[in-house]
Amino acid sequence: MVSQDIAGLMDLWAADAVIADAKHTPDDPNDDARWSGRDAIRERYVVLVFPGNPTRAGAADVKLDIRGEQATAVSTTAIGSEVAPGGDR
Repeated sequence: MVSQDIAGLMDLWAADAVIADAKHTPDDPNDDARWSGRDAIRERYVVLVFPGNPTRAGAADVKLDIRGEQATAVSTTAIGSEVAPGGDR
């Protein structure tokens, strides 16, 4: 993400993948922002993430739930100076 390698990032996502941003309220899924499918996820990176030119990014306390061929990851994310506890799914 920091290098803005959109092709590399898109290789991480399945065609039916979903990203949910908890908007700093991880216990309330009703206000989550959601991007469903690779086209929407690509647009999220290009329109929302890349313009901020993040110089560092990381995920802490990642929790994985794997059921068959589906995996869900929940983590606290840090992109630049923004920290979102339990913020990305």
